[in-house]
Amino acid sequence: QRTLELQKQADELKAYHEKQELQIWINQGLSEVADEIRKNRGDLKTVASGLMNVVMKRVKAPVGALYFKTADSHENELRILANIGLDSENADEVIDSREGLVGKCFSTSQPIILEKVPDGFFRITSGLGKATPTSMLILPLLVDDKCIGVTELASFKPFTTEQREYIERAFDNIAAQLNIIQMNNYNQKLIDEY
Repeated sequence: QRTLELQKQADELKAYHEKQELQIWINQGLSEVADEIRKNRGDLKTVASGLMNVVMKRVKAPVGALYFKTADSHENELRILANIGLDSENADEVIDSREGLVGKCFSTSQPIILEKVPDGFFRITSGLGKATPTSMLILPLLVDDKCIGVTELASFKPFTTEQREYIERAFDNIAAQLNIIQMNNYNQKLIDEY
């Protein structure tokens, strides 16, 4: 009886330490995002690319894109701000915010997780070859419950629960920063015109 209690306590302690390690990993990643935000404050594309690189490196996602409703976008248009690892065949500069999985994510403001990407859906390419990713994560970029963009990440391995938590929290910060930059750029444009 006593042995079972001790084993249970040891298991609980181990689980607690594992949970703490994962929270440290998430917080370190969010700190990296914050550092990147502090370094880059100007151009939307530069900031978006830098932030995407930080997140993608952390979760080992070889391919990603960030689509954004810019001030000069037409009504149903999202512009690509960051395209990392996509070949030109899969990297449209402008997409319709009502079409495809990105459009669905944008219009519903709900994440989409594909655990088994259909073969031929798209391929990750390199100089050595091509392969279909295993999983995709498509997330809305939300500011005050309003969708201002969408990000897509693809990986050869399924995203873990911890990776998804990190990605969602990181992109909350990224959405807020991109929104601030866009508002600042718009205000500067008004000042310049005045």
